[in-house]
Amino acid sequence: MALSMPGLRCIMRLVIEHLAHGGAENGNLKVTHAQFVEYGVGHNSVKPALIEAEALGFVELTYQGGRSYGDTRMPSRYRLTFPNSRNMPQTHEWYAIQTLTEARSRVARARLEWEAQRPKRASAANKSNLPTGKVGAA
Repeated sequence: MALSMPGLRCIMRLVIEHLAHGGAENGNLKVTHAQFVEYGVGHNSVKPALIEAEALGFVELTYQGGRSYGDTRMPSRYRLTFPNSRNMPQTHEWYAIQTLTEARSRVARARLEWEAQRPKRASAANKSNLPTGKVGAA
């Protein structure tokens, strides 16, 4: 299977948001990281699951959220590709995927691209507080 359980949960949380707005906000669906976690997606699984759902053509990121000022964060906005809505047509990007192999390939490629764009974290050796210079003789 190409779609993981966290990926399916992210899609279903977006569907709930879509339905809560009467189908009128597709393309402007705002779901925060905390709301995905509250729905049952693991804290560290949210971004990979959304990348997977987007790679498979079920979801489109329409606005990348982030910090706007201070501690205030702007949530990302999403569009579901499969439901009928008042303001956006169904586009069914997922339908272009013909085989399970192709689906897995798309997910793997999207994960690699995401990993390449992520900022690199300092290694444990670089974080150590060991002295780097000589200690002077007394």
